[in-house]
Amino acid sequence: MEREFDAYYTTVIMPVGLKHEFGEDEECTFKVNEPSMGTPGGKVTPDAIFQCDGDTKGIVCGIKSSIPGDEGIALKDVGGQVKKHADIRRGWKTASGEIERHSLLLLVRNDDGGRVVGMLEMLGGGRAGRARAPNAGDRAPEERMHDQLRIVSDVGTPVDACVTGWEVGGAGRGDVIVLNRVRGYTDCEYFDRRPEGGIRIGVDQIGLKYEKSRFVRSEPPVLYMMGILYRHVLPDLMKGGGEISVTVDGLMDSLAKYYTSWSGIEGERTQIRRRWVSRAMDEFCGINMAERMRGGRYNLRPPVSVKDVRSYLMKKLCDAGRRDGGRVRPHHAGRRNRDPARGGRAQTYVRCDPGVRSGGGLPSPGVVSVWT
Repeated sequence: MEREFDAYYTTVIMPVGLKHEFGEDEECTFKVNEPSMGTPGGKVTPDAIFQCDGDTKGIVCGIKSSIPGDEGIALKDVGGQVKKHADIRRGWKTASGEIERHSLLLLVRNDDGGRVVGMLEMLGGGRAGRARAPNAGDRAPEERMHDQLRIVSDVGTPVDACVTGWEVGGAGRGDVIVLNRVRGYTDCEYFDRRPEGGIRIGVDQIGLKYEKSRFVRSEPPVLYMMGILYRHVLPDLMKGGGEISVTVDGLMDSLAKYYTSWSGIEGERTQIRRRWVSRAMDEFCGINMAERMRGGRYNLRPPVSVKDVRSYLMKKLCDAGRRDGGRVRPHHAGRRNRDPARGGRAQTYVRCDPGVRSGGGLPSPGVVSVWT
């Protein structure tokens, strides 16, 4: 559960950090996160796009917060994503919706950087930069060309790629995400010079500036959704104290007031889905913080004021797991029969092991605890 929480958190915070760094940069501009873009095989939704050099070049960004341990599954996962992104033709923020050429940017954990480079070498037939013919006007030095990665898509499109590693560290005054190039380059030399010296993104700073951007289009872990409700919605609904009765639709109305809507791409105008809230409420019932009533209503008990909401809820879920044989059920309900060896989602449990405790009696978080 912690790992999936961390992975989702990363896919939220990283595009926001890139927007903060490049949103007003004229030479290489962060345009939008999660755009709907066209390929010969259909529509794809990368994590973000940049446009550079007078909107003649583009960068398609994919964020991989975790890589499967099985090499075959990992290669299929990474390879499928980069080949689809290499095939992108339409959806750019230009008058025609097209662009002269684009390259790929893969943001991965530092520890996964070497593995991902190896996968891209396999997909590109080795160190593609050694045999790379420079693009027109490309004045990259020889060492840049020898360090290049090139991907060939399913329809034969050659696209340059850059693997950039990220890590989160403390900086004395809050957490900082640090980006450093692992290997490869994009088509935009201006962008490439930034990761060369490292990009530092202050989490607290962007967290305050973009506090209403807390979701991506994929379904969040139930712990994440519970934390959002517990911290931002329930206190406002329960200001008078005492129990209250709510519905999922009522909670959706409250969430819509707090979290800004998206631009309406593909008809999606809300950040949050009804089923996400419904699953979170079912879990609140499981930890005795709510009671399901007739007519789709829930009786809610007043939330306890705590400093670390995520850890508090994890403890509650863990305690409920002890009563159910020492583990909490998978948070992706309805997908329990999918086999990860066949491309399905692995089942995720929280084991309540007394030997792995922090001072507060909780499983050690081990990840950044912002926006929980």
